[in-house]
Amino acid sequence: GAGDPVERLALGVGVFARRAMERRGLAHALLAAPAEPAVGQERLEFRRRYRAVFAEVIREGVDAGLLPRQDPEITAAALTGAIGEVLVDPLAAPAEGLEAGRLVDELVAMSLRCAGARPAA
Repeated sequence: GAGDPVERLALGVGVFARRAMERRGLAHALLAAPAEPAVGQERLEFRRRYRAVFAEVIREGVDAGLLPRQDPEITAAALTGAIGEVLVDPLAAPAEGLEAGRLVDELVAMSLRCAGARPAA
């Protein structure tokens, strides 16, 4: 997508979280619901795809000097896991907890901090 790597990371996390909140049942099934082994395999593939995108963008951010030196694969895996963990309860009980828009904003902010993005001026 357009924008620098930090902007694209924020956009990617936002898309991930917004899609989850819009399709709560499917997202909960992909993230946390008890499932058969075949569904478990789908979960892994779903997470791998997002992790790969996050890693690529983080790598570009490091190369551009916008993010500190780090292992993009580790940061991407940590972000993917953290985002999923934060979403589990709101997806299971949508009437409770943070409002969806605020939840997405908080996830984006947490993700940028985790990757080491400089705060906006």
